[in-house]
Amino acid sequence: MLTKRQVLQEYGFNAKTFDALIETGIVKVVVRPGKRKTVFVPKASLDSLLEGEHYVVCRCCGSRQAQISTKHLRSCAGVSLQEYREKYPDAFLMARWTARRRCKTPVQRAAQSEKLKARFTTKVGEETRRVISEASKRMHEKGYRDRATVHLKSLNQSPEMREMHRTHTQARWNQGTLRETVTSWHAENRERSLASIAHARRHLQRISRPHRKMKAAMKEAGLQEFQTEYPVAWYSIDEAMPGLRLAVEVDGCYWHGCESCGMPGTSRIRRIDKSKQTYLENRGWTVLRFPEHRINRDVQGCVAELLTIVNEMGGPS
Repeated sequence: MLTKRQVLQEYGFNAKTFDALIETGIVKVVVRPGKRKTVFVPKASLDSLLEGEHYVVCRCCGSRQAQISTKHLRSCAGVSLQEYREKYPDAFLMARWTARRRCKTPVQRAAQSEKLKARFTTKVGEETRRVISEASKRMHEKGYRDRATVHLKSLNQSPEMREMHRTHTQARWNQGTLRETVTSWHAENRERSLASIAHARRHLQRISRPHRKMKAAMKEAGLQEFQTEYPVAWYSIDEAMPGLRLAVEVDGCYWHGCESCGMPGTSRIRRIDKSKQTYLENRGWTVLRFPEHRINRDVQGCVAELLTIVNEMGGPS
């Protein structure tokens, strides 16, 4: 026999799920009295449990649950329920025993209805009824939807909310789970990924955030001679000093690909990068590439390197 703690550790059962199986008598236990009661579980009782009937196994972490919920998936793998269904279409989402337990009997439904009616007859219930009624009237007023949309948009775009989302996402990315999830999704859904990238690319600003950050640091360092989006034939250079034939390219890790960040990039943009670099170098240009992650970590170091090369090439000091 195993103790309850050993069962939870070795079999990966969720504690609440296992307690419910014990309470309903599906799992038989032996309790040894003493100063601290010890609960033992016979192995035969565990062998009688069936996946899909009494529990479901999470394909991401291997734990045994009563139900695969969105909350559990986000904590164990950082994925949504929809993504889990797409990746594991044959996986159980809820044990049949759990589904039967959650179905209310006619007696339970009648008791719940009577309880709600009794609640609304109290002073608190009357106040609740009034608040619900006023909220319903506001929702049906003309222009409510437009006002609500504007309010939510301003709330989501506030500096505090954006900073909170940025910090939360950065923390998940640094832990590695989000990065693995994103990378695997893009690898498994390549066509959808490329279609999404192409759609997003059409709505991006001409100058990206890392580019703006690099440009601002270059101006602070006195590099005023660089021209932004300088055209050369059918190409456009992010920052160029034509007199020295010096080109600076700011490469977003997601779009252009980055081994350090584990980003494959897109074949179209990587092909353009290679073609542009070959074209420029064959015509006497020096091409410097600064990846996004390096700019974010040490933009001053990037500018110092650029300033050294400009001075070596005989540019303004």
